[in-house]
Amino acid sequence: MNLGDSIHAALKAAFAAGTFAPISYPAGVRTTGMGSTQPATLLIKPVDSEFGLPRRNRQHAFRERLIWSWLVTAEWSREVSVEEFEFAVTQAPPRVLRTATQPQADLFLELAEYEHPPEQQAGGGTRARYRFRAELSPL
Repeated sequence: MNLGDSIHAALKAAFAAGTFAPISYPAGVRTTGMGSTQPATLLIKPVDSEFGLPRRNRQHAFRERLIWSWLVTAEWSREVSVEEFEFAVTQAPPRVLRTATQPQADLFLELAEYEHPPEQQAGGGTRARYRFRAELSPL
């Protein structure tokens, strides 16, 4: 498994373990329900990288990846609250542990964007886009 595969798996696991409580609007008042609804679709893709001199020995003429950004798009079939999930990943960011061939990657949540269905007559669910920054530590 290469580093990209490991990061993808760590982000997928974070969403699988996440809590996404259903939201309803009885009498026009937002109410967060009990339980959790997992995303109907989850798309995880790398979007950009930053390269620089190796952190351990800056005398080399080559560059290494220092930061790798990933975009996660999650869609639910109903409106959900993402607050518990976001709190969890900001308090204990997902981590890919160092191996003999790949650096450790700490996955920090950088950005979240949301789209919600209309309160009345909702035809879909919440769609959230998350940008995670994988900070790579040297081998």
